Amino acid sequence: MKFKSIVINNFMRYKGENKIEFSCDADRNVTVVMGDNTFGKTTLAQAFRWGLYGEIIDTRYGKSKDIILLNKDVLAEMGSIDEESVFVILEVIEGDIIYQFKREAVFNRAFPALNTKKIEENLWMRKKIGNGQWEAWINNDTSDKKNFNCVNDSIKVMFPRELSNYFFFDGERWSDERKTNAEIKNSISTLMGITPLVKMKEHLWNGNAKSVIKNLESKITGIGTNYDKIKKQIQDNEDLIEKWTDNIKIAEENARQFHEKVDIAKNMLASNEKIEKYQKEYINLEKNILQEEKNLESIYAEIIKSFSKDAYKYFAAPLLEEVIELLKGVNLEGKDIPDITAATLDYLIEHGTCVCGNIIGEKEKEYIEELRKLIPPNVIGSYVGQYQSKLEEWKLETEDFVDELKKKAELIEGTKAQIDDDMESKVRLEKIIDGKINFSLERKKMNANKESESKELRKINQYKFFIEETEKKIRTLKSDLERETAHTAENRKIQQMIMYAKALYEMTSEMLKRREEPLMEELNVIIKEKFAEMFHEKEKYAQMGEDYRLHLFYYKMGNGEPIEELALSEGEIIARNFVFIVSILELAQKKKMEDRQNNQESDVLNLPLVLDGPFSKLGDVNTGLIAKVLPKVAEQVIVFMLDKDWEASGLEKYTLPEYRYFVKKDADENSATLERR
Repeated sequence: MKFKSIVINNFMRYKGENKIEFSCDADRNVTVVMGDNTFGKTTLAQAFRWGLYGEIIDTRYGKSKDIILLNKDVLAEMGSIDEESVFVILEVIEGDIIYQFKREAVFNRAFPALNTKKIEENLWMRKKIGNGQWEAWINNDTSDKKNFNCVNDSIKVMFPRELSNYFFFDGERWSDERKTNAEIKNSISTLMGITPLVKMKEHLWNGNAKSVIKNLESKITGIGTNYDKIKKQIQDNEDLIEKWTDNIKIAEENARQFHEKVDIAKNMLASNEKIEKYQKEYINLEKNILQEEKNLESIYAEIIKSFSKDAYKYFAAPLLEEVIELLKGVNLEGKDIPDITAATLDYLIEHGTCVCGNIIGEKEKEYIEELRKLIPPNVIGSYVGQYQSKLEEWKLETEDFVDELKKKAELIEGTKAQIDDDMESKVRLEKIIDGKINFSLERKKMNANKESESKELRKINQYKFFIEETEKKIRTLKSDLERETAHTAENRKIQQMIMYAKALYEMTSEMLKRREEPLMEELNVIIKEKFAEMFHEKEKYAQMGEDYRLHLFYYKMGNGEPIEELALSEGEIIARNFVFIVSILELAQKKKMEDRQNNQESDVLNLPLVLDGPFSKLGDVNTGLIAKVLPKVAEQVIVFMLDKDWEASGLEKYTLPEYRYFVKKDADENSATLERR
């Protein structure tokens, strides 16, 4: 499929009628429109979108809602009752048929303001018939039921709107691409021609009342209140499933948006090499501090455990030292008399006679009284020796216990000192990062968004669990319902239809699975090749994930495992999206070729590629590498580009001279003109 030409009339920058013819040559299939910024290149790209879909998109020069379609010079010349039209005519070649699509809007001026009021808008289509003559224009809003909305239907088939961001590539918008995984998956399905299978599967059974199977089930009749009761329970449970399914979609979208915000914050935190280095250092410090705090808790736990068992040893240690030292200073050797007790000496003093029979005088009495002071319980005598030995044993035990505590205390002090140092370094890095790029608030928002994303994911899992359990209930209820169902000829007929629809659903699911599964594998092979070819990249590779997003990975880093690059520059984001578009177009070409070789009618779309400012944020080397791939993967390439990128692109060898256009605009003029060179 190729664009043959575009005609624009009074459309934005372009006053009057302007026409561009596009190269449909098989080998030199590139058409180039060059000009400086603000001259009107993007206006031409907008004309494609408006002509097909009746919409324009935001640009860095203005929001779509503020853009006036009618050329301002024409508007300025209008009176209060004047009318002027804006139209775009796109001529398209599809096989042997040539189509023209025309969209026209009529405006008058909201006088005296320099603004417009749309009176009407129409969309037409016509085909060139065999003798080279054009058929009559068909209005999309015709009263003829046969042709009503047929123009929109034709555009949907030829240029699916969901693919418009791929074949209408806006380099500036794609640097901030926000497509959801579902949208990308649907786009792949559409481009590969498997959307009819997807729609058929959904039509047969998608859980809601409009699906074929559900509709047929509702037609089965039964007898009695029990039948009605069971049927109501089934309906109530199915309503719950439908509600939870909607909730899952909402939660998935919320989670996607929160995840997207987290990614944006991560990219901001690592927006340049220095900040990335500081960020990695900051993350390592956070990990170290966390580990050190865990170690600290472990040491505290060991000390508490030890104290819970042997605290007395710690508190007794100083006392034991003093007692031992005290006993060392007392000479107790030979002071006790074996087998002599205090009671014996008291008896001798009382009777005044020694055991030997001698009379005890005053002098002997004094001696015996002194001796009595040295005999237990007045002295510890021989017990001291035993006590000293026990003290020495205790001392050794307490010394080991205290030494171990001291080592742990020193370890605590060292760990706390290290934590303090790491915390100081962390605070210093925060000041550097936040001071340079003011990421303090972004970091808080990122953490909040992480938590919000986790909450949404938990909701999804909870709803899925509810659905699974409720589906089990429904299966049981349906078994009960079958027993209550009236055995009528009509019911048997409907049940046969349900069985047929279910078999068709299973068959469609299997066909879709067989078509979808190889696509991802094949697409990733092409993506890897194209990324290396278009960017001479040896350190990183690109891969489409299960989330239907293109990720960049380092081949080897750290422990040798591939690591994803999250902090993509604006140029890398554009490059990544270029790789996806080129790869998906090449896969489409491959699949279409396979269908032809197998003599099968192909549903794969081959679309032209319309590029607006694709190289504006790329360097010369990458511009040249990318540009040489584009003509090979698309049937037709139309590029709106800056003059400065022409030489670097190397597109001259793919562009016939008559398909090189230049936008001209005088500095003091509003309108632009086109010329061939």
